[in-house]
Amino acid sequence: MLLFLLLVRLFGLTNGGGVDMDPSANNSIILIENANMSQQYSYSVNSTSIYMFKYHYRHSEMPAGAVRVYVESQDSLSSRPVLVVVRHEKGVLSWQLPLLVQASLDSGKTQIKEQYRSVNRTLCPVDDYDKFRTHREISPDLQYITISVSTSSTYDTDFKLIVYVQEDYQVEMNETREFDVTPSAPQYFQFKFPDDMSIAIISMDSPDNLCMTMSVQNISCPVSDLEQNVELEGIWQTVDRKTGMTIRRDLFPSGLHIVFVVKPDDHDCTSSSSYLNMQRNSVSTACHGPCRFKKVKFTISEKITYEEYLTATFGAFAMFLGAYVIVILVSCLICVRKRRIPHERSLFDVPPPQPVSRSRSRYGSISSCSTISSLSGQIPADSKQDAVEVNQETVPDAKEDGDHEVNKVNGHPPEDVANSSEEREEIEVCETVDGIENEGVDEPEGEQMETVEPDVSVFDEADYDLLRDADFDKDVFRTKTFLFVSDLSRKHPSVLQRKAMMYQWNLLTVSIFYGLPVVQLVVTYQQVLHQTGNEDLCYYNFLCAHPFGLLSDFNHVFSNLGYVMLGGLFMVFVWRRDFIYQGIVDENPRIARMYGIPQHSGLFYAMGLALVMEGLMSGCYHICPNHSNFQFDTAFMYTIAILCMLKIYQFRHPDINANAYTAFGVLAFVILIGMLGVTNSSIPFWIFFTGCHVITCLVVSIQVYYMGRWKANAGIFKRIWLMMYNDCCSLFMGAWHALKPTYPDRMVLLIIFNLINWGLSVYGIMVMAQNEGDFASFLLGVFIINLLLYTAFYILMKIRYGERICRQPLTYILLASLCWAPAMYFFLNKSTSWNMAAAQSRHYNQSCRLFHFYDNHDIWHFLSAAALFLSFMVLLTIDDDLTEKPRDKIPVF
Repeated sequence: MLLFLLLVRLFGLTNGGGVDMDPSANNSIILIENANMSQQYSYSVNSTSIYMFKYHYRHSEMPAGAVRVYVESQDSLSSRPVLVVVRHEKGVLSWQLPLLVQASLDSGKTQIKEQYRSVNRTLCPVDDYDKFRTHREISPDLQYITISVSTSSTYDTDFKLIVYVQEDYQVEMNETREFDVTPSAPQYFQFKFPDDMSIAIISMDSPDNLCMTMSVQNISCPVSDLEQNVELEGIWQTVDRKTGMTIRRDLFPSGLHIVFVVKPDDHDCTSSSSYLNMQRNSVSTACHGPCRFKKVKFTISEKITYEEYLTATFGAFAMFLGAYVIVILVSCLICVRKRRIPHERSLFDVPPPQPVSRSRSRYGSISSCSTISSLSGQIPADSKQDAVEVNQETVPDAKEDGDHEVNKVNGHPPEDVANSSEEREEIEVCETVDGIENEGVDEPEGEQMETVEPDVSVFDEADYDLLRDADFDKDVFRTKTFLFVSDLSRKHPSVLQRKAMMYQWNLLTVSIFYGLPVVQLVVTYQQVLHQTGNEDLCYYNFLCAHPFGLLSDFNHVFSNLGYVMLGGLFMVFVWRRDFIYQGIVDENPRIARMYGIPQHSGLFYAMGLALVMEGLMSGCYHICPNHSNFQFDTAFMYTIAILCMLKIYQFRHPDINANAYTAFGVLAFVILIGMLGVTNSSIPFWIFFTGCHVITCLVVSIQVYYMGRWKANAGIFKRIWLMMYNDCCSLFMGAWHALKPTYPDRMVLLIIFNLINWGLSVYGIMVMAQNEGDFASFLLGVFIINLLLYTAFYILMKIRYGERICRQPLTYILLASLCWAPAMYFFLNKSTSWNMAAAQSRHYNQSCRLFHFYDNHDIWHFLSAAALFLSFMVLLTIDDDLTEKPRDKIPVF
């Protein structure tokens, strides 16, 4: 008995928070033998007495239960606490009353100690102490528990003690447990995997918003079930109302303890802004301290079978692989059909001689006459010699660089034009000669073709000022009232193609340097999660997160497969289209200079590569999604939006489209702004962003309206003033035409563009800034809205100018719309939100919806990948109706 008294003193000094007991006191031990389970004992203790209670029970009588000890002392003082020591066969558990738990106020800036004057704790079963020992001892059926209660206070301190059996200690599959838990009364339960199960999920719900820690620990003793040590073992989460936790047999082979501990404050479960409005917990005698009772309900259920896992993963892969199979089959069918069906003559084939109009084209950049680029094998040699060349265009020099534009002066070719026979065959013939007419070509009925004889006396250079400089001065042909594509495609096609190809090479370089550190970072995040067990690091949908190897959330990584496969498929389409076009150009070289929209595939390749990188970066982000790495998921979304807008602009403005270096410089600035907005979304930042947004809109508007023919220098304000002054003077003189813009179509587009963007800026600073909204998503929304606006404008202008939408792009538009509509539904019904605290993000957690494997966000990945691919195909085929149309008849808008 003296030895036991010494143990009591020893553990009292160690676990009593440094309380010093008076060594001179003559303590008397009050022993209560054969104490009864579930019976309440009420006594008073002081420095002169120690109460000892001895319990015994048979382990066979409670195979699924555990012993809990409840001690209460309303009179206890923190300066002289009541010390409780619980000793059983293989361990000791001790605590003090009042129990001191550290809490935070003012967003964690102030630390206080909350006092709880009742404690209720579970004793770890004796059998669980030997779970990891090589040689396990069989514990006797009769178990003993000894509890001592003492204090160093000289005043009598009342206390109550109850020892009872927790009958529902062990949890089975699909069983629901409901209980109450407080900071001083933690709860934990034991679970062992059935023999035929390797993975399960714990689903927890609570009607209260009180912050709590849920921990899963290996079956070992003692169990870490207090606020100060619960996060040191196993895996854990902070929870308030809802969560899920995946448990795996390979991590917990002997079973596990599920521990629930309520925190003394809600700082860890709330964002900083919401926590500032929270008050300190009210203290009540009925609560034995701060009132933080939390009701908890949880269920353990089987997560997914191995067969379902394989079906979901290979099913998604087969779905996108099917797109490749369909493309191959359709291509083969087209090839077979082309071999069996005779090829129909088109504009690019050798045409019959056409009547020549004496009047020139209205805007005259390129003559609309037919060519004889492929007549060398069909026209007799003597007929070629007799061909009269009256109206001709110069052929660009093969050594032409990017700054040398094509000279298209009619009637007087420059001296540097090569005189080889091959080039002479490509010179346009606007006269029909008898030698060609009579070589078996029939004239249309009812119409006699007119042969124009050249009158040399008419062409006198002294009578006309040819203004040759007008063909070289960009300010002349780019500021015409009405432009055609021929006016903005004067550079050599090879020069523009090299310029366009710089986009994909720059993007590939950026992707490598950007992607490798991203992979290293997110893998490190995942390793830290496994080492610390802190699942608050990653914002998963814990109700639908399926692990695989190192990855805790494999399904959200794997569902990005669609971006990668469809991005690659789009590049295959671009390559095939480019290959066919180059074959046609090789047979008819003038096609690349005179017909259709200029075909430059560099931006299309960059778009496909950006879609592939979006899939890879989104997969990296979903390895451990959180506030710090969300930019990995959005960086290539910005890239896709910018590249698509540049491509639409390039269709009819190839000579003045932005180069790759400028575009990626702007992209770098956009990503910088996005990073600043995520890290510091304050009111001053929103003001700065709004200013940048409005100024950027104005600069882009001026650049587009004047086709780049303006200068931002010291004289810009003077020029603006003179323009406004002259217009006002014209209005006062009754010249109302001064109100009409020079370029009405561009003006309409730019007015709508600015109004929408100014509205977005107002919404951002008035709503998003006030509510600390998600800036990264807002910035992405700005780009997406502008892209949709520009695409709709382009399609409407095509219709306005009498151009048609072919069946193929129209089909892509309909299919893309059918994909975008449900995709946006699943995107808005999100399952996580990194803009909140981890516990608040779990409010959005949802169960799996597809194959018991994919949730709403996974379905968004699938549908948005298909929608982006179809949208890219719209841009790839939108101008197929202009393939055989001369460029001097294709308007610029």
